[in-house]
Amino acid sequence: MYKREARKPPSTSKSQPRKKKESEEGLPLDTMKEGSFRKQLKLKDDDPSLKITEIRKMLKTDNGKDFDFRGKKIKMTPLLRKRGNLAITLMKLPKK
Repeated sequence: MYKREARKPPSTSKSQPRKKKESEEGLPLDTMKEGSFRKQLKLKDDDPSLKITEIRKMLKTDNGKDFDFRGKKIKMTPLLRKRGNLAITLMKLPKK
């Protein structure tokens, strides 16, 4: 009456399933460094907040090239690109 399910072959690795860490559940916002992106962009605390459009314009620059950001020359690096992408992602998240 019922179809018999195909059995999986036994696993060859003897490793146990990986346990979830706290960081895998979501971004650890409470342990992130504050202002590392702003510091890399040479912004002061009293400067106006960043806009997504500013960051997107900045991310169009190739790695190793200089770009102007609010009148300052800054060199695009892979780390700056990662921080910019993370900033855009966090800005898009719904506010609670």
